[in-house]
Amino acid sequence: MAGTINADGGLGRLVADGYLQSNDINSFSILIPAQVSASPLPIELLSFTLTPVQKNALANWKTKSEVNADYYTLEKTKNGKDFEFVTKVKASGNSYQTTNYSFKDEHPYLGISYYRLKQYDYDGKFVVYPLRTFELNNSSITVFPNPLINNSFSVNFDSNLDQQLTMRLYNNLGQLVYTDDVFINTGDVTKEYKLNLLNKGEYYLEVISEQFGVTHHKLIAL
Repeated sequence: MAGTINADGGLGRLVADGYLQSNDINSFSILIPAQVSASPLPIELLSFTLTPVQKNALANWKTKSEVNADYYTLEKTKNGKDFEFVTKVKASGNSYQTTNYSFKDEHPYLGISYYRLKQYDYDGKFVVYPLRTFELNNSSITVFPNPLINNSFSVNFDSNLDQQLTMRLYNNLGQLVYTDDVFINTGDVTKEYKLNLLNKGEYYLEVISEQFGVTHHKLIAL
């Protein structure tokens, strides 16, 4: 069996019977056991995102239609190889309308981690969707969604004082592509950004502030 299977932006390519090579947004390539066929995908996935909610990771995914869909599993990993089971969610079976799913992981990994969504049919076949990045750090700064959606992202600060911040965005060549000086008040503050001129690739956000010092956050623009 050979060919390319696309699911929500491209699952990867079939490299051997029963295995998929995931062309995910990060720098590693993973061989994933899979049982797939040339028949239409059992679901049409519209979106799959991870959002920080306080110190939790909120996973949301949306389907346009589902055929013979039994359940979903959500897994997480620190290194892209060793996955930990997070939860199992019952699917809609057969549906031709938009369906929304969500699950809050109350114990996400500290630092950068990756979440994987898998959908299983009633006959045991399954599809693996591309990884999504989630970041949780002690600095109380979180950036989401990642990868960016339409070149838009938000930066959330859990600030314990009124303070001035400088944010600088660099491309993977180390070139400064955007900078912003912003004042935030004490409390939970979220700043939203939309950068229309970003090309696809990796970017690095540097945040400089009195409370948090200097922090760095890797972003992916698709």
